[in-house]
Amino acid sequence: MLRFASAIGLVTFAIAAYASSARPRGTALPAGSCSMDCDRKASDCIDGCEAKFQDPKARVECKLACVTSREKCESNCR
Repeated sequence: MLRFASAIGLVTFAIAAYASSARPRGTALPAGSCSMDCDRKASDCIDGCEAKFQDPKARVECKLACVTSREKCESNCR
């Protein structure tokens, strides 16, 4: 149970960090921006986790995978 609580805390932190660095919806970036593409994919992934999983643990694991995928995508932009 403690591990699950830690995972939830980690996901909450990762999502908060992602949200604070992301631009508000409707804010345009230059067309073709790699970072914008990574942000959009991560947002779609997180939204998909919400819709796909009812179990909180499965949702958390899915969101962690989204955050990890976004970090990899962003590192490929440079």
